[in-house]
Amino acid sequence: MDSFVTNGLSFIVFKNMEKIEVKKGERYGRLIILSEEEKIKKARIFRCLCDCGKETTVRLNSLRQGRTRSCGCLRSELIKERMEEEGNPMWKGDEVGYGALHLWVTEKYPKKEVCECCGKVDPCDLANKGIYNRELKNWEWLCRKCHMVKDGRLKRFAVEKTITKRDSLGRIVSSIRKTN
Repeated sequence: MDSFVTNGLSFIVFKNMEKIEVKKGERYGRLIILSEEEKIKKARIFRCLCDCGKETTVRLNSLRQGRTRSCGCLRSELIKERMEEEGNPMWKGDEVGYGALHLWVTEKYPKKEVCECCGKVDPCDLANKGIYNRELKNWEWLCRKCHMVKDGRLKRFAVEKTITKRDSLGRIVSSIRKTN
């Protein structure tokens, strides 16, 4: 081993460095070594199989130093876990918007085969039971008709016609609403 200094930086040069032996099937985090690939800029590259089933290529030094432990799936899982925790500064609990709360509930509450109200039709709507929060007991899967009945929208669907009378200048003289 020799050392030298250039521009105030010190370097160590290893001579006759031993080649690290890596065996097929060796595990590093979630990765299992499949084969050694062609070197890239003197770096040893290995093809690995991740526990999730995806293949990836990784530098040996990244594997040995623990910088690469998966194909990327571990990072995705950790980020997702952190985003759902109350320690997250962006976590709003139940004080989120309508759309965000519906997305969160649809991830946690699997879609049912039949409507929870009539039991006949495939459900297509996630409906709350009057309280908007993250408690899954306050949500149900309903067919469109049952959802509209519970929300009161079916009553509001009565067709309204407005008959408007105008004078010769186009101004509205009278307006009458008829409900069918």
